[in-house]
Order: sequence, then C-alpha cells, then structure tokens
Amino acid sequence: MRLIAAAIAAGLLWATAYAVACWVWPFVACPRCTGSGTHRSPSGRAWRDCRRCSGTGRRLRLGRRAANWAARRRA
Repeated sequence: MRLIAAAIAAGLLWATAYAVACWVWPFVACPRCTGSGTHRSPSGRAWRDCRRCSGTGRRLRLGRRAANWAARRRA
C-alpha cells in the first residue's frame, strides 16, 4: 500500500513539475532541424527553412498545446 501511495505521489510531483516547465518554457527546439530553423535542400546545395517550425527553430511543448486547448475550451 505504501508503494502505491509513493508511486502516486511521485507521479503527481512529476506532473506538477512538467506543468510549471510548460508555463515557464513553452517552447522547445524543433526536433527536425534541432533548433537551427534550416535544413539542406534535397540536392544538398542550398539551405531552406524548416517546414515543421516555419524557420523559427522552436516548437510548442505538448503540455503547453494541451493547456492552450483547455483554455480555449473553457472560454
């Protein structure tokens, strides 16, 4: 019984820490371009903007997207 309570407490602590991180740092580096905002063209000669992040190099965290969705649903 104590093991289950400890697991639940650890899960709640992790969820709270992740929610705070999503609030403080809503963006992460784009996984496709690794935060540079550019990638090589298929020929390998030119640089192009990353299509996934539109050249910004940043993406919203999954938790922040969920919080934004919940805020829109509430209003």
